[in-house]
Formats: sequence, structure tokens, C-alpha cells
Amino acid sequence: MKNITLNDYKKAIRAKYHEIVNHNPDGYLLNPSPGNLRDKCLLLLNDIDDDDRRNYKHFFELNEDVDTRKQIENFDINKFRPLQSFLLGKNENPSEKKLEILAILVELELRPFKKFRETKNSEFKPETAEETAEEKADTTVHTAAIDTEESKEKEVKAEEEIKYEQPEAENKKKEEELKPDNNRMPAVITKNFYSDNKEQAIHRSKSPYKLKAKYIKIAAVIIGVLVLGYVLKNIYTDHECMTWKTDHYEIVPCNTDVKSFMRNTIVRLNEETLKYQKKITPCDTTTFFIAGGKPCVWYCKMPDGTVEFFSYPGLHPVTGETLKKITQHIVDKYAVKN
Repeated sequence: MKNITLNDYKKAIRAKYHEIVNHNPDGYLLNPSPGNLRDKCLLLLNDIDDDDRRNYKHFFELNEDVDTRKQIENFDINKFRPLQSFLLGKNENPSEKKLEILAILVELELRPFKKFRETKNSEFKPETAEETAEEKADTTVHTAAIDTEESKEKEVKAEEEIKYEQPEAENKKKEEELKPDNNRMPAVITKNFYSDNKEQAIHRSKSPYKLKAKYIKIAAVIIGVLVLGYVLKNIYTDHECMTWKTDHYEIVPCNTDVKSFMRNTIVRLNEETLKYQKKITPCDTTTFFIAGGKPCVWYCKMPDGTVEFFSYPGLHPVTGETLKKITQHIVDKYAVKN
């Protein structure tokens, strides 16, 4: 019987992720940035079972006396980077705690790992004696072939080493023959010994000035790079935020001067949200569900009892509450009424 391990669990999670991205794109998983993964955890918070809640508690280190949603919103977003790396194929060894959160994010049916292992183990049948013998025979033949190939490679490598050793030995011999013998140095060279030392002394006396000029050039280059980096940072980070305006998001500068006079909340730029999240007003031609009854509109109940509708999931741009998937009940009660 095959023993199901965490590696099998990892493969199942990654396969489910690719299935979502290729066949049923999820706005959060299509671009699994740390912020999108955090928002997806918030979106699934109301639909998880007891096992998922335990794994939420372990991963987010939740305190039962504090509001769960607020704790997740304030959670260190950098701790989602290993999850992002795993989904993108850059990290192959996340901890079991992170794997459980990944299984929830891709909505793997067989989760947690305990349930996955028990179910998968029950699907495998014990091997028969004939199958085991055949597999052993195939393994023996395959091993013999590999050993034969390895022995041939070793012979070729030994022959190449012998070929290279001979020229190297000859080269060393020639180098030794060309080395000067101090005992047989010509009289002319001995005669010019002191004049050569004098020239070397003059050269050394000038070298500190050359080194000083060299260090000044290096320092100037470093300062120039730092200044250029500071300027580029100000240019490219000036428009990395967005704010809600009436029924859509707009890009705005992130500096404190703008924050001081704008009423709406300024948030970090999210390309998906900026492009797709719009506030919509339902009408007779509004499509609420696509093939298979999947919702394509999200809503949020406001404090005054009204309902606002949006074209993309995420958080409400004003209240910060998680938008919910549209249901037929909400359509009949609020959308048709409007």
C-alpha cells in the first residue's frame, strides 16, 4: 500500500491552483500577491468549517477575545510571501501550517492533510505477489543498464585525464627551463640593479596621489548612484496608491500632503481592483449569474439599510467590509426593487 505523504498533499494543492488559474480564473489567485492572499482569507472567513478555523487560528495566531477579521487585516502581510512563492513554484518546502492555509485558499476538497491522507490511502489496493515480482525484475534490469553506462563514462573520463596530463607535464617542464637562474645572472643586469631600485622608489612616491584620485572617483560614483536612486524612488513611488471616487478607484499620490486634504481613504495600488471594481446600479439588463449559476456581482448592506452592488470582489471601498456574493434572494429583495 502506498504511503501518502506531505509531498502528495503539496502536489494536490498546486494542481488545484493551476486548475483554477487555467479554467476558472479567480481574481485573487490569478495574481497571488500577499495582499490578494490576505483578502482571499477574509473573503472565505464566513464559509470555513471547524477544521479550517483551527488552521486559521494556528496560522494567524488568533486571540479569541479580539475580533477575528481585524486580526487578519492587521496580520503581517510579509508572512504571505512563502505562500505566494509556493503557488508560483519558487518554494517547494512550506511548513504544514502554511500548506493548510494554501489548501483553504485553493478550496481543495480533501483537506486538512489528515482527511487527505486517510481518503487517498483507502483508494490504493494492496499489491499482488506477481506484480511485486515483475516490478523487482524491471528494477534489476534498469539498474544493470545504468551500471553499464556509468562504467563506460568512467573509462572515457580516465582516458581524457591521461590525454590532458601529458601536455600539462610538458608545459611545466618548459616553464622550469625558462625560469632565470640567479646564480648565472648576466653582469649587465647586476650593474643596473641600483638604478632600477631608484626608479621604483620614485614610482612609489607618486602612487599615493594616484590612489587618492582613484578613491575620490569611486566616492563620486557612489554618491551619484545614491542621489539618482533617491530621485527615482520619489518619481516611481509617488503614484503607488489609489482612492475611491464616487463609483470607481483612481490613482493618487501616496505622500502625506495629499492624504491631509482628501476625504476618502487612500490604499495601496492593486491593479486588479483598480481595473475591475466598479459600483453598479442594477437594471433590467444586469447579469447577476453566469454559466452554472456562478455569481458575477457582489453586494454590501449599508448602515442605513440600503444595498450597494459591485462588479468585483474585495472590500467595500468606504466601510472596509468584505463584499458578499450575490444571491437570488438579494436580487429579488433589493435589485429588482431598485
